[in-house]
Amino acid sequence: MNKTWPDLHSQPYIHRFGDSYDEFVQVLIDKFTLTREGNGKCLEIEIGNNLNAIRDPKSRNELNKFINEEYKNIERPWLIKLGEFETDNNFLSYRFETSPFTFRYANGGVLPIMKIKDVEYFCLFYRAIFPVGWNIANGASNNIKDIRNPERIVRREFSEEFIIADHSIVSNNDQDKKEPVLYVYDTNNPETMSGTQELAIKLWKDRLQKYSLENYTRASIPVKWIEGEDSLKIKYIEENLKHDDLFVNITPDDNAIEIDKIALINLTGDFSFYDGERHPGASAKGRPEAQLCLTNPESLGYCELWGGAVKNCSPCHGYMAKRKNE
Repeated sequence: MNKTWPDLHSQPYIHRFGDSYDEFVQVLIDKFTLTREGNGKCLEIEIGNNLNAIRDPKSRNELNKFINEEYKNIERPWLIKLGEFETDNNFLSYRFETSPFTFRYANGGVLPIMKIKDVEYFCLFYRAIFPVGWNIANGASNNIKDIRNPERIVRREFSEEFIIADHSIVSNNDQDKKEPVLYVYDTNNPETMSGTQELAIKLWKDRLQKYSLENYTRASIPVKWIEGEDSLKIKYIEENLKHDDLFVNITPDDNAIEIDKIALINLTGDFSFYDGERHPGASAKGRPEAQLCLTNPESLGYCELWGGAVKNCSPCHGYMAKRKNE
């Protein structure tokens, strides 16, 4: 390391990975290998107890601020190689050493694609905290299990953030009624269901008032997972782990290594969509984030908030899917 650069590892929010608590924890990676495999790539990382780590969301922000301010003028020859690897199929493999720059691992996310009346839409979520802007449903590792298998993060974030409600009650005849339904992800899987999702449902009840979401019939969101062409190899202390069918994303602007998946959802009927993320500036009780976006993948220049701008929804009732010019 160039001695003229401030030492990231001496910052008070940096901890030894082996000493981290079993809660929010991300290990800091400055060495990894990318190898082209078929139409995708394989990311190889090594994780040991002597690596550095952060263990709360505030530290993530401090880390990014430090790197952007203290290392903004440092040369990054590896960044050129990363671009070459992503764009040149003849670039077969490269060992990246990025010190003093470092990446946060693990992160996981889901891009939900909703099929509505034969049109497919991306479902995006607005983040009011770093990195601010429209994003997929994603988050960071909470514990060692997440670091060993980041697909746990993918499924947890999807279960927490994406909720669909069908408020209709349709009478087909005197004996047959369609009751309101709340679609959530993996309602019978304790590994993915979380208290955060249940809290979001309660908070939406408080906000919507006329809809008692917690009393709706529960059903699992019908999901088809789109398999990616990337893979991840982890040497975790003395154990070798491998995960396939992923989308591996390395984003220097966010200091992040993220493992993503795509969820294809096909529903018929009239639905409202609810963001399960709590607002970061809310009180301890919280309130739902209530910011979802609909973008047609066939026409990326068109983007509208479901049900109109959030500030014009009074009270905000979630978002009904709206086609352009309707």
